[in-house]
Amino acid sequence: MSDQSKTTTNRKRGLGALLALAGTRKSSLIWAGIFSALSSVLSLAPLIVIYLVLLQLAHTEQNTALAGLWPILGWGALAMGLRWLLQVSGGILAHLAAFNILFDLRLAVADKLRRVPMGWITARSAESINKILRDDVDRLELFIAHHLNDSAAALTLPLVSAIALFYLDWRMALVTLITVPLAVLVQLLLWKKVPEVMREYNEVNARLASQVVQYVQGIAVIKTYHRGTAIASTGSTVALPQLVAAYFDVIVRMVKLTVPAWSAFTVVIGANMLCILPFGGYWYLQGSLPLELFVLCLLLGLGITRPLFQLAFFGSLMRLIQDGYGRIQDLMEAPELADVAGTLAPADNSVEFVSAGFAYDEVNVLQDISFKMAAGSLTAIVGPSGAGKSTLAQLLVRFWDVQQGAVNIGGVDVRELPLANMHAQVAYVMQDVFLFYDTVLENIRLGREDISEEQVIAAAIAAQAHDFISRLPQGYRTVLGERGARLSGGEKQRLSIARALVKDAPIIVLDEATAFSDPINEAQLLQALGTLTRDKTVMVIAHRLSTIIDADQIVVLDAGCVVACGKHAQLLEDCVLYRQLWQLQNDSASWKIKTAPADEQLALADTAVKGAASCR
Repeated sequence: MSDQSKTTTNRKRGLGALLALAGTRKSSLIWAGIFSALSSVLSLAPLIVIYLVLLQLAHTEQNTALAGLWPILGWGALAMGLRWLLQVSGGILAHLAAFNILFDLRLAVADKLRRVPMGWITARSAESINKILRDDVDRLELFIAHHLNDSAAALTLPLVSAIALFYLDWRMALVTLITVPLAVLVQLLLWKKVPEVMREYNEVNARLASQVVQYVQGIAVIKTYHRGTAIASTGSTVALPQLVAAYFDVIVRMVKLTVPAWSAFTVVIGANMLCILPFGGYWYLQGSLPLELFVLCLLLGLGITRPLFQLAFFGSLMRLIQDGYGRIQDLMEAPELADVAGTLAPADNSVEFVSAGFAYDEVNVLQDISFKMAAGSLTAIVGPSGAGKSTLAQLLVRFWDVQQGAVNIGGVDVRELPLANMHAQVAYVMQDVFLFYDTVLENIRLGREDISEEQVIAAAIAAQAHDFISRLPQGYRTVLGERGARLSGGEKQRLSIARALVKDAPIIVLDEATAFSDPINEAQLLQALGTLTRDKTVMVIAHRLSTIIDADQIVVLDAGCVVACGKHAQLLEDCVLYRQLWQLQNDSASWKIKTAPADEQLALADTAVKGAASCR
């Protein structure tokens, strides 16, 4: 590992990085720690009361001894009341600071996700990002609200007890603490391999969580094909049973490593009684250790081990917390789409791709893409599956940045536009509509408080969605299920169009918006799309070529390259690939359920390949 890597690892996993989260609330955490430390010191008050009572009874006459007990008991009760007050104050300060810190952190993480390229997000499973937002941040709440205070108390109590023992009798202090270094050494030796297993545990746990989510989401397919949990491995995907077995194996290894270590620690640290009793008893019988002092040292020796157990437990939890915070920092340090300050705006609604190129993980997806969309025009993007059509559209809405060339809106490179201005220019109606677990009203206006309910209803009417919304149990106040589970595909699309109408952007991108519609829904969708795209610059990704024959221009993509560009009639005449796509669509319109002879299937495939080659 390089020095730079080591520095990064230390910065991510160090206690200082966790404490740096406090920011302006650091003083609250400091005071919380002080209050907890003082509260732990006051927990010694009952032991001091016992010592003073024994001292009073041993060295004072009976009549005066009883009278002298009341002040001692009174001071003891006062100490316990003060301890309660300090503990409550420390807990309140720590919890308020923790909730505020994590509130800011969750908002920061959510804002960061908004600014990173889509490629960074799609390269990770939804569950792994959910784990960061939920589990890893929740563990930080435990650290800030509980572990900091408890650690301050667990450090202070043994330290004060040790000082008191040395002050009272240095011999008793030595025999009380003699097992502590040995216990720490035993734990360090036995726990040496634990960090490696913990890293493996975190990896397997994340993969298992992702696979479980995939299993639940795909349960309909699994039931249809009677697969049960025996999901076959494909590529980098490991079957659920294998992941469960891997999780079981790593847990067993962790138990084998940690249980002996923890057991050895508890046995050794608690063995100080084997030293305190015989040595203390011997010195008492010798007369060099008074009985009341022997009892006090015995009680202090018993009490000194409990906070040491807590410290050891916190040490094991810190590994999980630090690993989780490392993942949070990885997210917060992810590359962002560059933003610029200012108020630069496009001159018009035209769009131009200038020798644009893009690659996923060094695999070229688009190469030397060049064409222009005039303001107010309709441009259709067609081509075989995998040609790069959706990626092209997503470069326009700046889900990613081009790696070569440029994408211009109104003569301005989108990378030179402030993100807020750029996003205001484009509305994206996706093929797979995402709806939030919220009301219909909020799904359409998408959190914009400046959009009134009347404007939302007007947009829904224009999008042919008002009728089915009105039939919902609470109309526009109906809470949709997860991802809009209560709605059909066509209804979701119409809500997506209503959302785009509310945005009222001058450029519209339609990614096969009618792909999942039945004929009735499609007619309504086409009417809604007509309203949405009126007087707009439109890019439409189409698989049904019959819907775009009147487009101002049709761009034909194949293998990430523009192989032809023109109107429908011109492309039918000049581009074999477009002609083949048109013919295949027409053939599919009269398709019936039958099996073509093998030689016909091979001939059809061969014709399509030759057509694609001739377009190049």
